[in-house]
Amino acid sequence: MAKTRDMTVGSPTKLIFGFFMPLLFGLLFQQMYNAVDTVVVGRFLGVNALAGVGATGALNFLILGFCTGTCTGFAIPVAQKFGEHDFAGLKRYAVNAIMISVAFSLVVGLLVSCLCRTFLVWMNTPADIIDDAFAYLFVIFLGIPVVMLYNVLFGIIRSMGDSRTPVLYLVVASLINVALDLLLIVVFHTGVEGAAIATLLSRVAEFAVCLFCALRSRVIPLDLKALLRPGWEMLRRFVKYASPVMANELFWGLGNSLLTVILGHMTISVEFLAANAVMGNLNPLLRDTADFTHKLWDHLFIMSDFQLDVDSPYPRPSRQELTVSPRPMAYTQGRIAYKHYGKYVERMIRGLADERNPQTVARTVDNLARYMRTKSYEYNQEHPNNEVIVKDIKRMSGGAIEIDEVALNNLRSDYKQHFTARPQKGPQQRQQQRPQKNRNQQHGRNFSKNNGAHRNSSK
Repeated sequence: MAKTRDMTVGSPTKLIFGFFMPLLFGLLFQQMYNAVDTVVVGRFLGVNALAGVGATGALNFLILGFCTGTCTGFAIPVAQKFGEHDFAGLKRYAVNAIMISVAFSLVVGLLVSCLCRTFLVWMNTPADIIDDAFAYLFVIFLGIPVVMLYNVLFGIIRSMGDSRTPVLYLVVASLINVALDLLLIVVFHTGVEGAAIATLLSRVAEFAVCLFCALRSRVIPLDLKALLRPGWEMLRRFVKYASPVMANELFWGLGNSLLTVILGHMTISVEFLAANAVMGNLNPLLRDTADFTHKLWDHLFIMSDFQLDVDSPYPRPSRQELTVSPRPMAYTQGRIAYKHYGKYVERMIRGLADERNPQTVARTVDNLARYMRTKSYEYNQEHPNNEVIVKDIKRMSGGAIEIDEVALNNLRSDYKQHFTARPQKGPQQRQQQRPQKNRNQQHGRNFSKNNGAHRNSSK
């Protein structure tokens, strides 16, 4: 059951770790979500169907990533209102975020569904797999409103400190997706459409369970009275926070789509497209790297023992290149003279050499000298000599700055007081404390004796 959590109360380490771990498991199950269709289609429907599903990966990532990025941006104002304990504002932003997402998803879903085949043709999808690609992608795009609504609810629940509950919904949806994939493809022989329908139905179930639990637990205050006209200020905040995330997902998706277009205009077999789809799902963590597709191409040539005869958009690797030993790195032989001070101290002293105001130079050098004392003591575990500090300042400034040792002596008492853990007791202090201790002990003995005498006299 969903519940809120104030992330500003309690141990920060415990709160961050407790919030992070469910998100990590959620990402793992999300990759399972994406890989199940590929595994089942490749196992039971063959290479052409697998290549058709793989050919839709770039468009799927572009459109769905754009939609989920929008939902993430919509949840940011809700999180701010929750942190401010402005629950009236939270109601307005939560309800209007959901309603705006519904309108936005209907427009986007209808548009991309109508242009689905056009996109595939423009990407030069091979003729023998374009029908399978269209059948799969069309059903997926029909489920865009469900995807956006779930992600809005997920973002709102997460913005109020609960990252565990949505992960449970995702786990249930993943299991439903696996069961429906096997049922529709293996039992009812629905083909590629069955894989897409299974994904859509599992997302519908995921959204329904999430909405039911959220309404029952009253975590999301969905009050129709809060459904007001958003107003320019609310729309401005939604656009402000959603635009960067939308742009990030859009550019990542366009990059992947552009690569797919390049591959589509090259002489590439259907088998390669199928292999590319499988390897992309097996290495989901590499998708955020700039040379992800380059690595996939290199892996294909390596697995074929460099016998693969296809055109590659990247330079073909060779056995000699991969077995060449790296050149030894040249290490510096020079000694870092002032590493205990830090590089910025040397830069500041060099900059002071050009300063024309002598008062500014004097004040800054005094502060730097105090700091250099501190760092020298931390590094050497002994109090530095004034002569060393004076020489280092003069050397680092190229002889332009000279500091008086007398001025440094005035800083030494403060320095010792700051870096000494406890004051050292001299012999005289210890000698003075001993009689005090003895007098206290003697006073205690006399007190006990007097009390004893008093008790005896009373008898």
